[in-house]
Amino acid sequence: PIVLQAALDVLPGDTPESLADRLLDSEHVIYPRAVRWFVEDRLHVQDGVVQVVQPAEPQWFMAISPQAAGKQP
Repeated sequence: PIVLQAALDVLPGDTPESLADRLLDSEHVIYPRAVRWFVEDRLHVQDGVVQVVQPAEPQWFMAISPQAAGKQP
């Protein structure tokens, strides 16, 4: 099941490679967090839905724009 996901806009002029580069930047942020939750035994699956037990981080969404990631579209 999905533990954590990033959403990216497809920008005008994007190529498969440029989109993949931006996605990789996002994965470098979210993947370690998901692994940490797994190692800390904070992930529980019920009826195919992942629950994060007692999250340490505030509940907010993180938007990563190309500019914030240091990349220009």
